[in-house]
Formats: sequence, structure tokens, C-alpha cells
Amino acid sequence: MPQWAPTPTSSFSSARDDLNAATTQATALQDALTAGDGPRATSALAAMQANVDSADSTLGSPIFSIAAKVPFVGKNIAAVRTVTTAVKDIADNGLPPLVDVASEFNAKTFNPQGGTIDVAAIEKLAPNVKQSSGVINAAAKQINSIDADSLLGAVQKPVRDAQDKIGSAADIAARASIASAIAPGMLNGKHRYLLLFQNNAEIRATGGLPGAWAILTVNDGKIALGEQGNGGSMGDLPDDVTSISDEELELFGPGLVRDFRNINFTPDFPRAASIGTKILKQERDIAVDGVVSLDPVTLSYILKGTGPITLPDGTVLTDSNAVDVLLNSVYVNYPDGKEQDAFFADATDQILAKVLDGAGDPTKVLSALTRATNERRVAVWSKDKATQSQRAGTALAGGS
Repeated sequence: MPQWAPTPTSSFSSARDDLNAATTQATALQDALTAGDGPRATSALAAMQANVDSADSTLGSPIFSIAAKVPFVGKNIAAVRTVTTAVKDIADNGLPPLVDVASEFNAKTFNPQGGTIDVAAIEKLAPNVKQSSGVINAAAKQINSIDADSLLGAVQKPVRDAQDKIGSAADIAARASIASAIAPGMLNGKHRYLLLFQNNAEIRATGGLPGAWAILTVNDGKIALGEQGNGGSMGDLPDDVTSISDEELELFGPGLVRDFRNINFTPDFPRAASIGTKILKQERDIAVDGVVSLDPVTLSYILKGTGPITLPDGTVLTDSNAVDVLLNSVYVNYPDGKEQDAFFADATDQILAKVLDGAGDPTKVLSALTRATNERRVAVWSKDKATQSQRAGTALAGGS
């Protein structure tokens, strides 16, 4: 929601004050939804709707209808009315579906408890999230159609603010909609996923070197950590595990399809993930249904939500030191590769154990994963074409 600058017109100032009040209520609504507080969310939405209605009524008055016909002034009034109309649509049609399920729609819904995620709860939320996402996305497109550069200085800033904030809300809503649609398919039934750790200490096209890996087993929402290993143990293979195009061979070399550590020489994460699963099957006889990739920075974000962990060697890993420890100190303290692998395995095991047990603040954990996804530190690929197509074009897909 934008913060509107004052103007000489008292009516315009009144509309501005209403929109600013709606901004405050939108923040309160977000907090209530995050906490799963239904009554507080309902109250905040009602107050927000009342203020947006008041602003819309003011801007729709005869005086503004006349002013809107004045060539240059009219463009500015039209822009503000467009923003107000879009915000009103969000308040009237985009947010109510979320408030309707506010008591169930919160960070804990997506947080494992005792290693199990409530898949049924996610399935129940999916239609509401999808409906809300559609409205917010349409509003974002409406606001983005405004040419802010052509407006008066006093109007430019709030319009750009609205474009940024509602655009960001549309992105978040779209990801939530996609997640609630594909998560049940990935969590229901029995599945195995390759968990890939990209070590940023050695750069690759999708982030870092796949230095360590683990297997996540899923059984009707219950998630467990299985076999773990290091990328070097599946390196320097004598033959290609899959076909490689002439273009790929020229750009990336044969290591792309012969060395687990080099599968992401290509910036195309789905291609890298597919190659990785073939190497895993050939070298470890482990078949998986998909790949989840993250990096040490993501782990540091997660630690902010779960709290610190203490490793067997006494190292205390926190959100502030995790990146330095995992990308630097471990190599200084443990020059032997096997000891490094053991250290990474211990760190991974304990961090994931905390996440799967639902430890710490679920809101912060979910926020950490959202931030990491926005920064393209997390990527997910599925062998199931329908599931993969649902996330195509999103940051989570990791495409080139």
C-alpha cells in the first residue's frame, strides 16, 4: 500500500489520509494472517475496506470527474483513481478468501510437526489461495499499466510505491498458490527426493558446486533424512550417463554428464537436476522423484528461525556465522576431504532435524525459505512433467 503525499486540495488530502490509514490496516491484517488470528484479521479487513471505500468515494466525486478531463491534471487524477480501484478490488475480493481461512492459514500450516506436514490442511487452503492470487495479480497488472514517469512529482512516488508493493504481493501470492497446488502431489504417497547442497565456495552456473547430497524420504507427509554423501564420490566417471548435445559439449565439456560436481555447469537447473538423478541411479542405485537444491546461505537463514545448533566437535552454528563456517572455517580446520564431508553431514542432519521437528519460530523459518527462494538459492525439480510445468517460469524452478 502506498503512502500518499499531501496536495493543496482538501478532498485529495482526505483521500490520501484514507489510503494511508488503509496501509496501516493492511499491515495489521498481514500480522493477523501470519498469526492465524481470525477475529483480528476480520476486524483489520473491515477497517481497511471502510477506508478504501471512503477514498474511492472521494475520488469518484463530481469535482474529480470534472478535473479528470483537464489534459495534464486529468492524467494524474486518473492514475490515483486506478490505484484506488485496484486496491479496492484487492480489499473486496482478494483478501476475504484468506481471511475466511485465517484460523488455519498461518506459518504453522506449512511447518512440520514431528517430521510430518499436514497435507490435508494445505489442500484445503489451495482454492482460497488461488482465488486471492488471481485478484492480486490482476490488480498488479492494472497498476503497472500506469506510466509513473509522466506524472507530477507528488503523484509519482506513491504510484511507484503501489506498483512495487502490490507487485511484490502478487509475486508472493502466486508462489503461495503454486506451492499449495503442487505440495500435496509431492507429499502424498511415497517419494524420494535428492537434496542437493550447492557450495558457494566454488561457483557454478546455478550457484555453487554440488559438494554434498542427501536423500529425503516422504511417506504421506512424513519426511525423513536418509542416506548422505559427497559429490566427489561420484566424479570423474568414464562414460556419459546421458546424451549431451554438441552445444553443451562445446560450452561445458564432457564433465557435465560425467561428474556429479559439474552437473550445474549449465544454468538450466532442470537439466542439471535430471543429470544428477541419472548419476545417482547409476552410481548408488538410488532412484528419486525429484531434486531440491539449496546453499549454505539458505541454511544460515533457516538457523535464524530454528535457533543455533551444536555439532559433535563443539562448533556452535548460528545464523550469523554459518556462512563463514561452512564456506571457510571447515576447510581450514579439516583439510581431509572425508572429515569435511562428515562436518557437512552433521550440520545438515541437525538443521533439517530441527526444521522437521517444527523447532523454533515457524514464521521465521517460512520467511527464511521465501527469502532464499527470492534470491534463487532454492530450486526444485520434479520428474513429473505436470508438477514441473506448474512451477515453470518461477524462481523455484531454477530455469535458465
